[in-house]
Amino acid sequence: MSTTGANPIMIDLSNDDSSDKSKRQTGSIMDDMRNFGQVQMNGHQATAASSAVIDLANDDASSPSQSIPNPYKRKRLENTDAKVVKSERSKDGGLMTTNLLDLLDKFRSNNILTINASGTSHHTTQSSTNGERHDNPRQPLHYTQQDKWTCGLRNLQMLISSMPTNITNAIFPEGIPTLHELQTSFELLWAEGFDPNGANHHNFKMVGKSGKCSWIGAVEVWSYLVFRGIDATVVQFANTMRNRNAVGPFVWAYFSRLGPDCDCRSGQGSKSQKVSYQYTNELIQAAKQIQSSTEETPCLISCSCTLCPLYLQWSGHSVTIVGIRRERIVTSNTGAPSMRYHLIVFDPQKNGDMLRNKLTSELSKGPEHDRQPNCSNFMELSTEKLLSKDTQILLSTARVISDQERERCKERVSCVSVVI
Repeated sequence: MSTTGANPIMIDLSNDDSSDKSKRQTGSIMDDMRNFGQVQMNGHQATAASSAVIDLANDDASSPSQSIPNPYKRKRLENTDAKVVKSERSKDGGLMTTNLLDLLDKFRSNNILTINASGTSHHTTQSSTNGERHDNPRQPLHYTQQDKWTCGLRNLQMLISSMPTNITNAIFPEGIPTLHELQTSFELLWAEGFDPNGANHHNFKMVGKSGKCSWIGAVEVWSYLVFRGIDATVVQFANTMRNRNAVGPFVWAYFSRLGPDCDCRSGQGSKSQKVSYQYTNELIQAAKQIQSSTEETPCLISCSCTLCPLYLQWSGHSVTIVGIRRERIVTSNTGAPSMRYHLIVFDPQKNGDMLRNKLTSELSKGPEHDRQPNCSNFMELSTEKLLSKDTQILLSTARVISDQERERCKERVSCVSVVI
């Protein structure tokens, strides 16, 4: 793939139109991605270094295909029978923990939001080490990694576990893929022409690899999702403190269901039918307004859709964002008010049963007013800790993309770089 002469799109959140700043921010998003790739975002450098932007909104995206793209249905591990799949799942090594979001939603308030709009979920099965498909995959599972290299793959499994039932039934009929199945899929997508830089980095070989040589990052997760026919976009917060500081407002806007109008209550559709690239741009504009305000305005959610979690990547690790908490603070030096954001994450390095026990313990302490407002702090990641790190967020709408969109994803990465 050649990206020479590409004309990527930059998103500038500032009101400063000075020629000097414009000159600094113009050019290719590949410059940002190249610098970003040098920190090895748990994946290969070449993927980020050569990525450009594609607007998937063109090409009949407004009328998404209702059928799953044929290529992967044809290539879905054809040589893997049900008995082998079940055996491999039992050897997967990841402890799947459920009910965490059910417990988190009991702490919901105007300042705590999760992927569930109403705070009500319907998934109540127990922890398991097998790969059986659960009745309602909209409740994300927490996967505990048993090593130092599978965080990206485990977070991908968490993201898949949260997909709508129509997606899981059609694209993942055998349940959440195992590590071996995911690695097999990467070899299949490389053979089909997706992510050529990743293919070259891994020498077209992923199955059986472990350790650093098998790391994956946000771009790899993106390539996997679009290969499977699922809409997604990578959002980059890099290079400056101002850009990185937009993570909190962006995530808050996402979980607040800000951005495009949703007709889910009328049964005419939902955000799951939105194009991720367009949706991301609208969220960025909403984040700009949030970032410029210091008021704790009530979050009025009219949308009843359950969102997919967000995949968050930085150098050395990745987590799955399932919610966010904000607090209004007053700076001691200036007395100026500001907002502080805490991401509520499923971290594969933390034991899921331990997290569930802690949440249960907090809930047993009594009525809501007796609990600490940050009772989920053992599952929180302050965005202040990310100010020194370049990060990427992968946003998926769980929309089935058209065959034309899927083919175009072989050429470029759908990516937006936040510039303030």
